[in-house]
Amino acid sequence: MLLVHGFGSSFENDWRRNGWVDVLADLGRTVVGRDLLGHAGSAPAGSEGLEEHAFSSAAGLAPVDAIGFSMGGLILLRLAADDPSRFRRLVIMGVGDPVVGLAEPDPARPLPDVLGALDGTATADDPASQVFRRLLAAPRADQGALAAVLRRPQRPLAPDLGRITNPTLLVIGADDFAGPATRLAERLPGASLVVLPRTDHFATPSSMKAMNAALAFLTENQKAAG
Repeated sequence: MLLVHGFGSSFENDWRRNGWVDVLADLGRTVVGRDLLGHAGSAPAGSEGLEEHAFSSAAGLAPVDAIGFSMGGLILLRLAADDPSRFRRLVIMGVGDPVVGLAEPDPARPLPDVLGALDGTATADDPASQVFRRLLAAPRADQGALAAVLRRPQRPLAPDLGRITNPTLLVIGADDFAGPATRLAERLPGASLVVLPRTDHFATPSSMKAMNAALAFLTENQKAAG
């Protein structure tokens, strides 16, 4: 079971503190994951190697089930689009239509200006941008390394989504700036969608409804394999 955390966070913060590691271990799953390049004291990210670095702790175990939140979800989608055989099932949380280029952001729920927050040029005062500014001001945050993550060359994901044939569960909060995820679900051949009521982006990893949906989806996988 590969777990990939979100931007500006860590494996500890998204997965261990919220109980995912312990619950999955109790189910007999081998949990692997690491802090992404440029995060939590990991090596800086100045290249396109972020996806491969995220997968490296599970490379000898493939195919694996995987859960990713926010940027971690985008990383898993890119990895699966390039090589679906690496995975059995995917749980993608906090990723929706605007983030993958399938829809314009909702003016009432704008995407945060994260790079502007790093550069000190952001003026947005929406709640999501404020949370990102607090994350980036944390004592362990290496703002230069995080800026390199955002500025790394990236290929558009939307044209490649049809290659992802793995069973995929999309989980997104009803109040998430990254949502909705209806078009994304339509573009993924094996996708189902769970919308968490009254849940914003940053509350998703700690949501018991998100965890229950993911565990039911993964348990279904175990039964099918048995």
